[in-house]
Amino acid sequence: RSWAGPSTGICPWEFRCLVKAGSPARKLGMVSDEEIAEAVCVVLGRSYGIAREQASAPAAKLLGYNRNTEAIKDRMDGVIAALLSEGRLEDDGDHLVLGTPSEN
Repeated sequence: RSWAGPSTGICPWEFRCLVKAGSPARKLGMVSDEEIAEAVCVVLGRSYGIAREQASAPAAKLLGYNRNTEAIKDRMDGVIAALLSEGRLEDDGDHLVLGTPSEN
């Protein structure tokens, strides 16, 4: 798995989850959890941390969604919960931050 963020050396615009400006957004059901996870990680990598309730809007925008609907928020929250349990994200009490990859 790749880890999005400044330390990867990969330009965030190279991630397949990102769309060109003006392109129509895909239906939410057509977006994989991994694409959502990468968008969330890109947002966190750029911001060096963000409040959990604020993470979904910029990630949704990267995926081409102009509005942060309840359906998008719910889907993002599920993916964020999975990223936290996997250790890809950490909650420092006030903000979500990128986790530290293990050396395994």
